[in-house]
Amino acid sequence: MFCKECGKEIKDVAVICVSCGSPTDNFAKKEEKKPASNFAVGWGYACAFLLPPGGIILGIYCMAKNRFDHGIMITGLSLFLWATFAAMLGGM
Repeated sequence: MFCKECGKEIKDVAVICVSCGSPTDNFAKKEEKKPASNFAVGWGYACAFLLPPGGIILGIYCMAKNRFDHGIMITGLSLFLWATFAAMLGGM
C-alpha cells in the first residue's frame, strides 16, 4: 500500500504513514457495537412489568449495546415497579 499524502510505500496493516504521519484507510476502520435488537427491547419492557429484576438486566444490556434511550427507560421502570411491588407486599 502507498500513502495517499506522501506516496511512500507502507505496510498494508499500517494505521498511519511512518513517513508523514497521515492516517490510512485502516485508521478509520474500527469495530462498532451493534445496537440491541428490537427483540431485546420488547422483552425488556415486558420483563419490567412482569419480572423487574429481569427488566433491570435487559435494561443494562440495552445500554451496553448503545440503546441508551430504551435502556434507561427499562431500567428505571423496572426499579420503580420493583419498589412499588415491594411496598404493596410489605403493607399487607
